[in-house]
Amino acid sequence: MRDNEIPISDGKISGNEISFVVKMEFGGNAMVMKYTGTISGNEIKMKSQREGSERVTEFTLKKS
Repeated sequence: MRDNEIPISDGKISGNEISFVVKMEFGGNAMVMKYTGTISGNEIKMKSQREGSERVTEFTLKKS
């Protein structure tokens, strides 16, 4: 694994829905981010949420 790669876990694909979890550690503090997305054509509309937080961030990935 390269320094700029972050492993994912619990990856799932069901039809056009995807989800995965990213576990990271910063200064001895663990952080878990949950990602869900919907694939449509050449883009994926994603949502991310930090475990224990109600804040949801939305973003879109587009194929170039």
